[in-house]
Amino acid sequence: MAENIQYKDAVFRSYFKDKHRVLSLYRAVSGDNSLTEDDIELNDLAEALVNGKRNDVSFVSGNKLIVLIEHQSTINYNMPLRFLSYLSKFYNKLTSAKATYNKERIPLPSPQFYVFYNGRESTEEISEMKLEDAFSDSNPVITLKVKAFDIRYERNSRLLHDCQEMMYYSIFVSKVEEYKTPEVTAEQAVLKAVNYCIEHDIMKEFMEEHRQEVVNMFTEEWNLEEAKRVAAEEARNESKIEAIIEMLKDQLPVEKISKYTKFSVEQIEEIGARYALL
Repeated sequence: MAENIQYKDAVFRSYFKDKHRVLSLYRAVSGDNSLTEDDIELNDLAEALVNGKRNDVSFVSGNKLIVLIEHQSTINYNMPLRFLSYLSKFYNKLTSAKATYNKERIPLPSPQFYVFYNGRESTEEISEMKLEDAFSDSNPVITLKVKAFDIRYERNSRLLHDCQEMMYYSIFVSKVEEYKTPEVTAEQAVLKAVNYCIEHDIMKEFMEEHRQEVVNMFTEEWNLEEAKRVAAEEARNESKIEAIIEMLKDQLPVEKISKYTKFSVEQIEEIGARYALL
């Protein structure tokens, strides 16, 4: 029996799963002003591309399939591969298995892929990722391009000026980051950011209607990202500890090991004592 996975909507999807907002965003990233809200058919493919969350907003308009994804954490250059999987599932849903064996060509909407990044790493304001870059073959027969936008509020990008809805969303994310302190819980920081947005008429209607949902969704997203960051840090430290042990076995001076690993002399001496190397 197939596993029935219930993906949860991310805040990005919840906010932009609206014809008016997603049209405004699409016009800003594509420069295509020909579409109207009546042209849009929102798509609901049960697929999660990042962190097990449904953070995609996609729609079909005539002969186009538009997919927009928020990607919060580190920059991931495998996004074209993930989009390829998404596209395959969408086309499978669109066509019957028998239809693919028919003689007549099946018309398919042409895809356009966009990623919005708001993590902590520095990146270009607009960049492009290509599936063919993953191939060792210099002349691949398949290609897929993904346009990526840095939507961090401090970037003050052109996209934020061209799309008010994305500007508002970026301000909200920025406020959550601002209110993160060791003394404040994740839920308190998100709630404070929600209240700020309502007071300053930023996503006001959406925030008032979905206040607790936003707090729950964004708190869960934050906690997941923090858990991943801590796990990565622990993995890096574990690797350093293994290197320290080997350097102690080679009888390198503690001060030099400290310089190489950024561990304090006291920490290295403690490791050495623990493994009977000092």
